[in-house]
Amino acid sequence: MRKRKIEIYDTTLRDGEQAPGNSMSIDMKLKYFEQISSIGVDYIEAGYPTSNRCDYEVCRIISYERERPTLVVFSRPTLQDILTSSECIVNKENVQLQLLLSVSDLHIEKKRKYSLDDAVFETIEGCKLAREYGFTDISLGLEDASRASKKNLKAIIEAGIEHGANTIVFADTVGCATPKSVDDSVRYIRSLVGNERKVSCHFHDDLGLATANALSAIEAGVDILQTTLLGIGERCGNTALEQISAITKYKSENIGAYIDINFNRLAEVCFELGEDLNIPLSPNRPIVGKNAFTTAAGIHINGILKDRSVYEYVHPEDFGRKLSFCFTKHSGYTLIKKILNDNDVLPSENQLKLIYEEAMKRCYKSSSIEPGDFMEIYNELFGRIQVDVEDYGLVCI
Repeated sequence: MRKRKIEIYDTTLRDGEQAPGNSMSIDMKLKYFEQISSIGVDYIEAGYPTSNRCDYEVCRIISYERERPTLVVFSRPTLQDILTSSECIVNKENVQLQLLLSVSDLHIEKKRKYSLDDAVFETIEGCKLAREYGFTDISLGLEDASRASKKNLKAIIEAGIEHGANTIVFADTVGCATPKSVDDSVRYIRSLVGNERKVSCHFHDDLGLATANALSAIEAGVDILQTTLLGIGERCGNTALEQISAITKYKSENIGAYIDINFNRLAEVCFELGEDLNIPLSPNRPIVGKNAFTTAAGIHINGILKDRSVYEYVHPEDFGRKLSFCFTKHSGYTLIKKILNDNDVLPSENQLKLIYEEAMKRCYKSSSIEPGDFMEIYNELFGRIQVDVEDYGLVCI
């Protein structure tokens, strides 16, 4: 099967920053533009210049750089927004302007309080103004597209294409889409735009389906996925770059697509962002969680020590992380025996039992135990000189 490349559009610096507590300074946004660039994404949305001076300056400074991913600037389809964006982008080479458009009846009638004809006119005028002010790469961000009728989508998309739009963005703004509805929508949009223009998708995670919806979009033929590091963003956040990347890495043959990024840098940048923004990471979060590559159950430890593939599908080394073991009441004797054997100690079954009992006592008292502690216990119980032990990662209860 011939595999397609899925381009990554990272919006950590725009949508990701919108979540409470995620505000970034100019220096911090510039720092993470470089960090995200080092991961190898294709587009980075740096901000909304009209909304605040910080975003204006960040976009202005980045526009001078020549060796970088495509810089994306967020804008409403108004003269004021497009003029401001044009003024701050000194060099428009390799720059995309994303226009925010209302497409659902709910947004058109309740939010904007105008008609579909007005929405179409706004689309046309926005594209014309963008071209007039020097933007050659224009994407249409179809806000609330997951609740829009096909009639609305068709009218606005066709108007945008006719007046120079290059990319159509299906936005699940309130996170209400499901994989089946995404499949239907992406295929419908593709039928309108053909293969000469790109289809992009932006998902929110309000129902916990952002990653599943992104996978559905890939299988339906989308060209670009909009993501954020750690899935940060408005309300419940967006499609997490580290999660959808892992899926494409291990399932590329099944889905006929791949993402070309630096996987080894991904977790490191996520950890740094989480620390800078003081974002607590769930221990069981895929790829970046503390427990993502830590094993405690004795049955699992036993299998992994024989062959890691027995209980390991996602490899920690692929993401710059390490396998580790955690000693708990569920761990049994396997880990203890392994550490002792690797240090030329061959305990009897009775000795293992005594070491295990002592280790459990220490765990309950101090809440943690390290690999070297097993040798120390052996020495105390059986009088043997302790030797250095290998690094088995964090061992705790």
